[in-house]
Amino acid sequence: MTKLALIAAVVALCACSQEAKEPANTGAIETPAPAETTAMDDPAGTYDVKRYNGGNGTTIIKPDGTYTDTGPDGTTKSGTFARKDGKWCFDSEGDEPEVCWTISEPGADGSFNATDPKGHTVTARRRAEAKAPAPAETTTK
Repeated sequence: MTKLALIAAVVALCACSQEAKEPANTGAIETPAPAETTAMDDPAGTYDVKRYNGGNGTTIIKPDGTYTDTGPDGTTKSGTFARKDGKWCFDSEGDEPEVCWTISEPGADGSFNATDPKGHTVTARRRAEAKAPAPAETTTK
């Protein structure tokens, strides 16, 4: 009987001295922050463009696959937009051929370079989209 009590005491002592193998569950669930959408993921938006031949303009790419380009002198050009083989392609209305631009990775400020097949490079930066105001709460009586 004494041996049995001694063995039980040793087993209990060993059980108490072992470290927990799994961390305690605190009940907190970590949720990763949502990733910010960049121009590389979804190009639809308004871009301020510094042109290779001087001046600034604006390019608006719409979610429906169309674009409008406004030059430094206020002239506009519209057409269709598509991504092909990692390039951004603009096919203007009329007889001009489609032009596909090679796009660089965006810098820390979100700006990126775009180079056409002739080697002309522009710098573009997507404008921050204005957030829509939250709908007003309505109450019924």
